[in-house]
Amino acid sequence: MVCGRNEERRSQCCRVDPRHRRARRVAAADVRAAGASDRLVADTVARLGALHVLVNNPAFSIRQFAVDTSDEQWLDTMAVNVNALFY
Repeated sequence: MVCGRNEERRSQCCRVDPRHRRARRVAAADVRAAGASDRLVADTVARLGALHVLVNNPAFSIRQFAVDTSDEQWLDTMAVNVNALFY
């Protein structure tokens, strides 16, 4: 199961795996929000029967100088890179 906020990027991940001849599953979730990870795990267990491996790897970066970064960009970066790991 692949999770992400961006539908286009998620759909790129949902291709048929030639070794197993089955499509990977994708789910929409914004892990910046409290409870999103809990819902994602519950959905995964409901769809697949169990959760055997979890890679909790949210990441986001703004590629510009800190002085050019808006408060909104800073808060979004912290929400993904710090809060999402906590939740």
